Amino acid sequence: MDPIVFDQIEFNPDTDRFLKKMRIKPDSRQKELVFSLLDEGRQIGRPRAIYSIAGIDQHLEDGVVLNGIRMNSKVMSINLTEVHRVFPYLASSGREVPKATNVRPIAVSLTPKCRAIMTELSTRRSAPSGRPIRPSSR
Repeated sequence: MDPIVFDQIEFNPDTDRFLKKMRIKPDSRQKELVFSLLDEGRQIGRPRAIYSIAGIDQHLEDGVVLNGIRMNSKVMSINLTEVHRVFPYLASSGREVPKATNVRPIAVSLTPKCRAIMTELSTRRSAPSGRPIRPSSR
């Protein structure tokens, strides 16, 4: 399956719900700052996401191999013991937010493994093994 890209995602958070979730009191001094930041985010943010279906090539003791890419994670290995396909995805606020605010993206998006998967999903139609990206028939 070719990766599916979502690049027309509307960012319009409910400000009252956001305040409640962040535990900011409605009469707080921080309320105006939060509203200002949310407005700025609405103007410059451009959320995107990408997902695909990946077959699990191998279940290892300390990880799994997804379409030829080894993922080292004991937790993942345990949680995917009886699973034969997964739906890897990446989501981002878009490049516009870090550029406009001088804030670095969260560290996980900078890891080599994540960068390799993003590149794989967005630029190729086959896994490093050369097989097409599609669900496993197991």
